Amino acid sequence: MPTGIYKHTLEHNKKVSEVLKGRHLSEKTKKKLSEINKGKNNPNYGKPRSEETKQKISKAHFGKRLSEETKRKLSEINKGRRAWNKGLTKETDERVKKYGESHKGFKHSEESKKQMQKSQKEKWPNLLNLTPEQRKLRRKQYSKKYRQEHKEEILEKGKDYYKKNKEKFQVYSQKYYEFSKEKVKKRTRDYYQENKKEIFKKFKDYNKTSKGKAVKLGVSQRRRFLKKNCKTNDLTSNQIQKLLDGSRKCAICGKRFTKKRKKTLDHIIPLSKSGNHTLLNVQIVCQNCNAKKSNKDYVDFNRGQILMFLEV
Repeated sequence: MPTGIYKHTLEHNKKVSEVLKGRHLSEKTKKKLSEINKGKNNPNYGKPRSEETKQKISKAHFGKRLSEETKRKLSEINKGRRAWNKGLTKETDERVKKYGESHKGFKHSEESKKQMQKSQKEKWPNLLNLTPEQRKLRRKQYSKKYRQEHKEEILEKGKDYYKKNKEKFQVYSQKYYEFSKEKVKKRTRDYYQENKKEIFKKFKDYNKTSKGKAVKLGVSQRRRFLKKNCKTNDLTSNQIQKLLDGSRKCAICGKRFTKKRKKTLDHIIPLSKSGNHTLLNVQIVCQNCNAKKSNKDYVDFNRGQILMFLEV
């Protein structure tokens, strides 16, 4: 008898398949056949499958779930490969559009609907019994959990997006402020009145830092420059001292000065708006009112205070 490895022809394989029809192979023989027919040893290697064979395979695999081992194998095989929808060309886009147009108005049969319902019940048995309101609450809870678990990632993404689209954000913020000035002002006032202590605490902590000190120095230097360049600069230190000693109440709110409510000098018409550093353009005000007034005119500031009083 001649020895060696012989490759069987297609005719021989067909004869063997006809003889073995109806017989159940053991697991050992199946493993041996799979090892023998791996890769190029398989006679159907590299040949395109016909539509009939594709339909048979789809029917055989319909309703079956893949095991974890097969999923891992598929993931390892598909590593580094592009997804079907990535890098689509014009030809592929046209094909997808044609496919969508051809399947317009497609309706599933009753059998397919029943099978889908069964699969959904197996996967999500509790979700099908929920009402739409309960589903909304479930989504909100899930979104909260996701934000809490991925806080840093979301912040980094937001910062990167803001850096790339700074101009868009600026234009949008300007338009929003112009469209809803009153809402923004009301919101800021309400927030200030509700969180006064926290805001003052943040300012104190910030002023103690190196950055806060540098900002303070910059502001003082700017004020000195404005005082030097204003038209009339004849206010003396003696006049300021007399005003501080003689004033007992704030010129804006009318409250008495105390250790906590300290005295400050305020320009009625601010220096930044071509105001003069004279005795007629100066008043003694508490720190809170001075901070609220900032660089506003006396008339504009009082108008805002009246609106706040009417809203309250």
